Order: sequence, then C-alpha cells, then structure tokens
Amino acid sequence: MKREMVLVSLVVVGFCASSVLALTPMGPTTPSLKKGQWAFGVDYSDVDMKLSRSAISGSFADPDYRSLMHMDLDINLYSVVIRRGITDSWEASARIGFADMEYERPGGDGEWKGDDEDFTLGLGTKATVWEQTPALKWGILGQVNWAEFGGGRENPSASYPIGKFEIEYTEWQIAVGPTWTPPEWDWLTVYGGVFYHDVDGYHTFWHEGDYREYPLRERDDLGLYVGGQAAVSESLTVNVEYMDTDEANAFVVGVLWIPSGV
Repeated sequence: MKREMVLVSLVVVGFCASSVLALTPMGPTTPSLKKGQWAFGVDYSDVDMKLSRSAISGSFADPDYRSLMHMDLDINLYSVVIRRGITDSWEASARIGFADMEYERPGGDGEWKGDDEDFTLGLGTKATVWEQTPALKWGILGQVNWAEFGGGRENPSASYPIGKFEIEYTEWQIAVGPTWTPPEWDWLTVYGGVFYHDVDGYHTFWHEGDYREYPLRERDDLGLYVGGQAAVSESLTVNVEYMDTDEANAFVVGVLWIPSGV
C-alpha cells in the first residue's frame, strides 16, 4: 500500500504542476544501470526560458547587460532517451526530442513573435564518486543539449514587419549530489543536489536581403534540485523532480524501461 501511495503521489505532482520552466530533466546523479545494461525512456517538458539578447548585432557590447534585450521562449519538448551502463558506477546517455517553440522579444521598436517545430539532440553522463553507505551514494552528472529553430517572424509596428528568424542555442547542466535508497523501501530512490546551468547561442533574422545576427545567452546560473524515482515493476520506473534557479524552476516527469537480459 505504501508503494502505491508514493507512486500515485509522484504521478500527480508531476502532471499537475502548474509551472514548468527551462531546464532539461537530469534524474539521479548516480547511475542506476549495471555494466552492459541498456535502458530506454521518454519524458515531456514544458519549457519557459528567458534569455538575454544583445541589442547590437555581432557581439555583447555591454558586459553589464545594460544594452541587452530579453527573449522569452516557450517550448513543448517530447524526448526519447537511451542509456547504457559503461561500468557499474558510470553510464552514458543520448536523447532526441521533438520541440514546438514560440518566442517573443518585447520592447524595442515593438514586440516580435515567431514559432517553429524542430528536433533537439542531447548527450549526458553520470558517475558514482563516493559510496558512503550501501543506501547513500554521491555522484556527478553532466549533460549538453542542442536546439535550432527557424520560422516566421512578425512585428507589425517595426520597420521590418515580417521576416524569417533562426534561434540556435546550446544548454549545459552539471550537477553534484546524493542518492538515497531507504532500506525499508528499496523500490524508492530519493535524490538531489546543486547544479550549474548555462545557455548560449544566436538569434538571426532576415528581411528582404537584410541579415542580422545577435548573440543569445543566459547569465551563469546555480540552482538546487530534488527528485524521487520509484519502481513500478522490476523493469519500469517513474521519476519526478523539481529544479530551481534564480532565472527558472521546473517540475518534470520521466518513465524509464530497463529490459531484462539486455
């Protein structure tokens, strides 16, 4: 009965969260796969990302951000994840996703809007660095994700009311923290830690032969995160986690299948 109550709570928290902001799911900092094991997962993220965009084409001319404009990105991301145990204490992962993106850039000579759908890619790795007790382990993880969008742009009040745009960015996340499995609830894992999050890229637009490229980036950001992972069966787990930084916070849900004998 305890297991059922925890599983229901995880699912309800994950799917009923009212605000899901810009961060890619990380999971525990320590591996859950043995050497040679494969795992396959899916996750959904509703991303609301605020980036700083240079007001001057070509470079960040103002290091104090006084000349920066802000870009608001709203991304619905559906991902498939593949994980592989390299050793019992080290694993690697890759993800491919389909994203539906909308963006706005308020201010300046009027509000800009655009939308597009495209694929995203990501790579990750995690390792156990200290097994304090059989139930408590400490680990480190890192992951990088790439996204590129291009589509129509509208700004009715500007000198260039319509045109084409492209947004390309790279997202880095590095986390360190503990993973705890209660001895009496060995089907449940609680994890968390501190993480570093960074996004940088470019915003480019064209109109009747005019071409401009503006750097995009997020202020280097530190955050905290916590999550829970529960085994539904011997081969299926679900996890929910919450992440928080000065610029964003996130609730995410993932499902992982570890086939036996693979």
